[in-house]
Order: sequence, then C-alpha cells, then structure tokens
Amino acid sequence: MTNSVKLRYLPRRSWDVCDFFSTARIERINDSNSVKNKLWKDLYTEYDARHLYRAIHNRCLIRTSEFKRYLKDWVNDEARHTEGFIFLMVSILGENKQNLEDKLEQRKHDFSQIDSILCNEFRLLTAIGFDELVTCRAYAEDRGFYHQFDVQELNGWLRHLIADEAVHFQNAVYILKRCHSHRLNEVKSVLDDLLGVRNIKSEYQYTGTFIMDYFGDEYTSELLEKCYNTFLRVVGCYEVNSQFGNSEPRKSNRVL
Repeated sequence: MTNSVKLRYLPRRSWDVCDFFSTARIERINDSNSVKNKLWKDLYTEYDARHLYRAIHNRCLIRTSEFKRYLKDWVNDEARHTEGFIFLMVSILGENKQNLEDKLEQRKHDFSQIDSILCNEFRLLTAIGFDELVTCRAYAEDRGFYHQFDVQELNGWLRHLIADEAVHFQNAVYILKRCHSHRLNEVKSVLDDLLGVRNIKSEYQYTGTFIMDYFGDEYTSELLEKCYNTFLRVVGCYEVNSQFGNSEPRKSNRVL
C-alpha cells in the first residue's frame, strides 16, 4: 500500500462455496478434537457477523451510504465463509449440517462489552476494519493446519478467506478516509479502547460479538501489535513507534 495506489472502494469478490468445493475430494477423519475445535471456533465467529449486523441496525448506527454498502457486502461475505466452514465440518468430521445450524442459532450474544464501540459509525467502522485485518493475518497463520489434509481446494479456500478479509479491511480504511477524515486523529484511541476491553486475554470472555474474537493460538500479542501498528500506518495519521500502543499523531496524505 503506497501513495501510488488510488484510494477506491473494492467490489465484493465473486466466488461461490458450492462451486469451489464441487470437485474436492476430502477424506473424513475420526476423533480429532483439535480439528473439530479449530473449525467450530472459526465457524461460529464467522456466523456471529449476522448478529452484529442486526445489532448495528437495531442501534441505528448507519449514517452514510458508503457504510451501508460496506455492511451489505461484509455480512454476505461472512455468510459465505459460514457456509464454507459448515461444508468442511460435514466433509472432514462427518458432522450433521442441520445439527450444526441448530447449535449456531442457540448460541447467546451479548454486546454490552463493546457498548463503547457500538455508539457511532466512525468508532464501529474503525473496530470492524481492525478486526478484519487481524482475522486476515490470523488466517494466514492457518496454512499449516490446512496443508495437513493434502487437498488443493483447501489451500484455495484459505486464499479466498484471506482475500475477502483483506478487502473488508481496505474498504473500511477507504470509508474512514472518505467519510470520517475529520476524526482520523481519534483512530488510535478507538483501538486502545477496543484492546483495553480485551486487556488480559485470560480474563476476557468472548460473548458472540464477532469483533473481539481474539482467542486461539494464532492470536498472539505479537500479531495484535503488528495489526495495531499497520492499521495506524495505513490510516495515515500516526508515526508508529515500536512500543505497542505508544504512537504519536501526525498529519499525513498517505493513501491505500
């Protein structure tokens, strides 16, 4: 991402889960709790996007047409990812699709922990954009997990996940710069608030909020720090220091 790249909204990527996996030959494995736990966690956090989407509408947080378009593309992508993870749990683990869907729908969702984020479009968009960057890089850490199955389509599936999340991140930055440029000096405080809620990993309990799903081996402090610094740098309002959370504001014309 350099100054030579024009700032623009990236359209939703065109691919279909059923078509993509139509030729996949995936062997079923038995009694693998680690695989089941990994896929289930990724499944339900992607599924939780629809509940965040409802919460956003219930709180009337959409103020711009750009954010309205963004949310529509985003929630449809997350639904596509949900469909893919259900397919994988059925194909790899022999899970029953209806049972998975019922289990997903029975989960509870509590957004009270992120009330400070769910208060206006700017803060919410900043949080979602950061979350998409974190998820993009966390999925990139999953290459070894998918490689173990020796199925070409699974490597392609992972590339689709990473690319979709990257688009969400870049489009969030685009809207922040286009529609909320007068508030970019507040981005750092929003990220600090977001990570402050999480604070100590052992004390934070994920409550189905979609954002803040930073648990699992891939969500290291190093990964979160790199994402924090990258987000501030790409937004272009901070000269990032090496110390996590210690960045100095500055004016910048840097764009995507």
